[in-house]
Amino acid sequence: MDEIVQREKTDIPNIVVDCIRWLENTKGDTEGLFRVAASATELSARKKAADSEGRVNLDGVDDPHLVAGLLKVGLTYVEF
Repeated sequence: MDEIVQREKTDIPNIVVDCIRWLENTKGDTEGLFRVAASATELSARKKAADSEGRVNLDGVDDPHLVAGLLKVGLTYVEF
């Protein structure tokens, strides 16, 4: 993920931006959004894709907990 931040020349990885936009536009008002865990298998697969491609593909995703989990992963790479 560090490579992605360097490659994008920004302090905010695209995975963070993509997840926030998805949540704003779809199901950001879901109760327990950041408390309910997403599928670990799906989360791992999406994280690997984001690591290699620099973006996360959220087309067809309907699980807000998955997107919230990806957002949490992305935020671990942001330096405050």
